[in-house]
This record gives sequence, structure tokens and C-alpha cells, in this order.
Amino acid sequence: MKFSKCLFLSTLLALTLSGCNRGSRGGGGGGKKSGNIPPMELTEEQQIIYNEHYTNKVDCFGNGGRTYDLINKVGYDLIEEIHKYLIDQHKVYYKYQQINGVLYSDIDKNTSGKIELFYTGAQKSSYRSGSTSGTQNREHVWPCERSTGLWYRQSTTWEQQIDTNGNYWGGGSDLFHVRPSDAVVNTTRSNARFYQFSGSEVYEECGESGGLYNIKIDSSLSAKKVEVHDAFKGDTARLLAYMYVHYNRMGYDVYYSNNYVAPTPVYDKSQAVPTGKGSDNKNHDPNVCGLLNFTDIFAYKNESDCIAVLKQWNAVDAPSETEKMRNNSVEQKQQNRNPFVDFPQLIDRCFG
Repeated sequence: MKFSKCLFLSTLLALTLSGCNRGSRGGGGGGKKSGNIPPMELTEEQQIIYNEHYTNKVDCFGNGGRTYDLINKVGYDLIEEIHKYLIDQHKVYYKYQQINGVLYSDIDKNTSGKIELFYTGAQKSSYRSGSTSGTQNREHVWPCERSTGLWYRQSTTWEQQIDTNGNYWGGGSDLFHVRPSDAVVNTTRSNARFYQFSGSEVYEECGESGGLYNIKIDSSLSAKKVEVHDAFKGDTARLLAYMYVHYNRMGYDVYYSNNYVAPTPVYDKSQAVPTGKGSDNKNHDPNVCGLLNFTDIFAYKNESDCIAVLKQWNAVDAPSETEKMRNNSVEQKQQNRNPFVDFPQLIDRCFG
């Protein structure tokens, strides 16, 4: 069960898609520079989290005392600071074939001890892997077809399509990214972009037996678009912001060492694996992946319109106790957190 979820659909629909400054690096967004901007205000709970998880940390090189300034920076500066935190602190990477047991035994149990399915909020005592009604599978909220920045490639072949060999890791197996979902809902969503429907637009609804929420989807066009329920809008926005900042090439050219089971980020190209390939002969160099854009994942032509919806979805649905608990659980596995769950106000400060 989701906790403290406020459903403000009527308010959300009344909001206009206000424009945002576009960035000159990465995929867009984050137009402000740090300067005479007031520091981010923290609640008492957030101050404790900041002190414990973002100050005096050991980075991926084993250097201690690293503090990530998420309080005084905005725009590009803040995006790059969060990006560096994620590169430094994401110290454990999983192969795609490894994540099932980790997700459903340790990560996705909610405060009631049951597995909560993404989008629909259905509660499951156990996970039944499949593709038919009554079964569940792994939902990639930012699909491989929507970006070359999350999915490592071998020549022109998507790693997602050849992940049965087990030699696969990256944004597609990030534990924050992959969520359990109803198989039919997952298939219906497929790789559709996210969208905020207005009252006059036509859409269908798709849900599941025992689920609390439906998704809205327009299948009339060749490029489908989908709106998630209010109760999962914030979860979706904070997850997309995390993926965008973590895996975008935002001024830090990050390469990886040749231990593809537990890759070590390195910032010096001379230290990287020759030609960017690991011992499995797969390309582990994020620089070949290109940039992420919010227009890849939201059904709008302009980056500013996408960011407006991202911010609205974040505002309408505050982090629940289940989302906060999952943040703690993933950190135990990967050693990094999703800062946008700890501090939802970062979305406005990054992309305002």
C-alpha cells in the first residue's frame, strides 16, 4: 500500500506546461548556474539523511572525505554534482540475469512485506515470472528503444536483445530502474512515452485484477503515449530524473576498467579498457552511447514541455514510505541512493 499519496489530478490538469531554460550540455534542462540562489532548505529528516549519506563518503577510488554539495548548487552545477555522486558511490553493478532474486527477495517488498507492483500498486506475496495474465515481469521504465544512453551496445545490436549470455550490466540493470510490474500492463505500456492527458483527449485504461490503479494509454497512433496514475507519478518522475542525471554524459567522460563483473569508473581515458571493451568483448564505454533527452521518454517535442511535466509529477506525489524504504534497500546493494527520493526539491533546482 502506498502511504501519504495525494491525488491532485484536477489541479495537475489545470497547470500549464511552463517553459524551462534548456541546457547546453547533456540532453537539455538545468539552465541555471549557481550564484545568488538561496541554499536548499532541508527538513529535520532530510538533514539527517544528508549528513549520513552525502558527507564524508569514500568514493569509487577508495578516497575518503568526499562531500557532495547538493544544498548550494543549482542547474548545471547541481546536475553535475549529483552525477559525480552517482558515479562515485554506485560501486556494485549487477548483470541483468542476477537482478530477479535481488529485486523480489530484498528490494521490492513494501512496508507490509509484500511485493508492490509498479504502476498498479497490486500487492503480491510472491513473484510469478511470466508474460500472461496473473504473472509479473521486469519493467524498464526508460526502455532501451528510447535511448542509446542507458544500454550498452555491441556494434549495432542492443545488449537488451542479447542479455541471455549473462554478460550485461549498466543502466538496464540498475536496481533503481528495473521495477516489478503486471505482465499485461507492462506489455500494454511497451515502450510508450509518458504523457499528461487533458480532459478532452481520448485514451484507454489498463489495469490488473487486484490492482489499485490503472494506466491511461493512447494506442491510436503509431507512437503510443501513456499516463501513470497520480499515485505513481512522483515515483516515475524521480526515477527518470535519476536515470537522466546518472547515465547522461554531462561533462564527465567516464570510462570503465576491464573487470566487467565489478567495473570501476575511471576518469582518465588512458586508464580505460582499450577500445572500450571488457573481458567479455562487449562495449562498456558510455561515451559511445550518446546523450539522454527527456523528449526520448516524454511525448512532447520540446525539452521544456517534458521538464514541466516531470516537475508536475514530482510535485503531485511526494515520496511514500515504500519509496523511501526501497531507496534504503537499493543502497545496501549498489551503495548509492536516489537523491531525488531523499530530496524531491532537487528536481526544481536542477531543471527550474
